[in-house]
Amino acid sequence: MIKRILAYFNTTKESGEVLRQKVEKAKAQRAHILDIFKNNPNELYSGSMIQAETGYLIVSCRRVITNLAQQGEIVRVGKRVCEETGSSEYTYCYKTKPEHI
Repeated sequence: MIKRILAYFNTTKESGEVLRQKVEKAKAQRAHILDIFKNNPNELYSGSMIQAETGYLIVSCRRVITNLAQQGEIVRVGKRVCEETGSSEYTYCYKTKPEHI
């Protein structure tokens, strides 16, 4: 059974055109972030690193990364990096672990 993963979680109960725009924005963010991983298959990225590169909200970056990992598009490598707040984040790479890890 294939689990459907939402591009946008409608926690603010939007509807109509506003909801459509937010879903489209979330899909565009997903495509952009996936392109970053695809174009740099030997690089590791955390949510904060993606945020720094894209300017998206950190929660949006983390949502996309979680969804991409659940869909098998990216892989969590287990290596953690420290973010600016002092807490650590997992890093991810495109589909397979790079050789140097």
